Amino acid sequence: TGGDASALYKKKIDVVGFMGDDIDIIELKPRAGAPAVGQVKLYRKLYIKEFGVPYEPRCVLITDTEIGDVREFAEDEGVHLFVV
Repeated sequence: TGGDASALYKKKIDVVGFMGDDIDIIELKPRAGAPAVGQVKLYRKLYIKEFGVPYEPRCVLITDTEIGDVREFAEDEGVHLFVV
C-alpha cells in the first residue's frame, strides 16, 4: 500500500508504571526464562534513549512460571521478578 511498515515491527514495552518520580518498565511473560530478563533490560535502555530520563527506570518481570535459573539471573541483573 506504499505505507511505512516499520511501525509494525517496533519493539513495544508491555507496561510503563509511574509513581511519583519512579518509573517501572514492566514485561509480562508466560514461562519466563533468561531471554525475558534481557528483553526488559533492552526496553529500559530504549525508553531512556527515547524519553531522555536522567536515571534508570526499574526493570520488572512478571510471569506465571520461572524457567531454569531465571530468578538468580534476574537478581544478578537488577531485574525484579514476580511470579503470579
